Amino acid sequence: MQIALPVVDVERRLILVWVALIFVGGVAWFGSGTPVVGACIVVAVLLATLSPAGAMLATCAGIPLIFHPIEVGSLHLSMLELGVVITTAGLVCRSVYDLVEDRSRLTFEWMRPAAIWVLPGLLLIVGTLSLVWIPFQSHFAEALRTWRWVIVEPLLLFAIARWTIARHGVVPVVLAIAAPAVIVAIAGIWQLASVTSTFAVDDVHRSTSTYLHPNNLALYLERTFFLIAVPGLLLAGRKWRGLLVLAAFILAGVAVTFSRGALLALFAGCATALLLRPLEKGWRYLLTASAVAGVAFWVVAGARFSGDESSGFVSTRRYLWSDSLEMLRDFPFTGIGLDQFLWLHRGRYIDPRIWNERYTSHPHNLLLDAWLSLGVAGVVFLGLMVVCGLWTLVQCRRGRIAFDPWRLGVMAALGAGLAHGLVDNGYFLPDLAAMTWLMIAIVVPYARATTTDPAGRLP
Repeated sequence: MQIALPVVDVERRLILVWVALIFVGGVAWFGSGTPVVGACIVVAVLLATLSPAGAMLATCAGIPLIFHPIEVGSLHLSMLELGVVITTAGLVCRSVYDLVEDRSRLTFEWMRPAAIWVLPGLLLIVGTLSLVWIPFQSHFAEALRTWRWVIVEPLLLFAIARWTIARHGVVPVVLAIAAPAVIVAIAGIWQLASVTSTFAVDDVHRSTSTYLHPNNLALYLERTFFLIAVPGLLLAGRKWRGLLVLAAFILAGVAVTFSRGALLALFAGCATALLLRPLEKGWRYLLTASAVAGVAFWVVAGARFSGDESSGFVSTRRYLWSDSLEMLRDFPFTGIGLDQFLWLHRGRYIDPRIWNERYTSHPHNLLLDAWLSLGVAGVVFLGLMVVCGLWTLVQCRRGRIAFDPWRLGVMAALGAGLAHGLVDNGYFLPDLAAMTWLMIAIVVPYARATTTDPAGRLP
């Protein structure tokens, strides 16, 4: 018995499944803890089989909802996690169907060049080994959960994104990441305007939107800002100018978080874009805009800008970093393991002067976080990632790699994330890990193509 998939234009099927899965996800959200969720998962897998690419795009809508899981039986799963599992199941089912019906549909260009799998493979190995040499088995469950969240699932998403980009280009993937960010940013703006934010510090209310902390919101929004701001500035044609309007909403969403790290991230992202695509007087404009933003921040929220009453560098960061170094002196090679910082810092290493920060779950520095979470191997892996990024930047500057505006935006977003990660979280959260590997999937070129069409497809 043969099962025929509906005959619909590929691009139309992509959009229909994308929209339908977001609707199904909404139904599952409101039906959390009921049999409705199970029915929604079955429907979602069927839709993902029709268009795994559409399912992957819909999964991006779950990125800013990681702190709002739904009940699936006895489990509590985020929409991002469910999306990755459902999309993977749909892609497997679709591949089996294509194998039976027409093997010519199965192509493996998305897996080439083979070198692109070296870093994902290394991360999987390093992350798995960190579970083996974790010093404290009493909190192994937390480490295993984080391994799933920031290692396995983001790498699955990377593979699915590569498959999607090979067939539909980078544009749908970028827009799928950015679209929910616009909604989340507007929610954050409305939260501040209506004074419904309960997060107040340094005499200022800070928006959290769908997140639990303003800094998490800033870390998410600043990356998505560059994804569409750079193409909006560089692409010709009136239809792309709307991207700048959307980028303006996201930038306003970043502003209402009053995150000081976001200022560093925005500067670094713009600097990365200028290094890749030099602009006449670009550095002058960047320095001027940075000065204006800094002065505006100080005028509107002076206490927040100086951080006299909250977690500034002088009052908190230096002690967190010092405590982290104490941990590394005791566990220099293995680190302490994934998601072990909270209880170990509070119980053994916290400086009494920052006792009010006893619920902090990470060291607020990407290098220290990688070392503590994955051991020395994590530091080596992070170094390889940075070296690959710098090599890509140099090759682009020399004209050996041609990046379209979409990929330039991704590079700027990665630069922003790296800079903010020096003073906050840079990777070890589900949303940041997922976005990082989605962006890497967009940036990595294909083996048989030095250039792509405007949509980012293979020629």
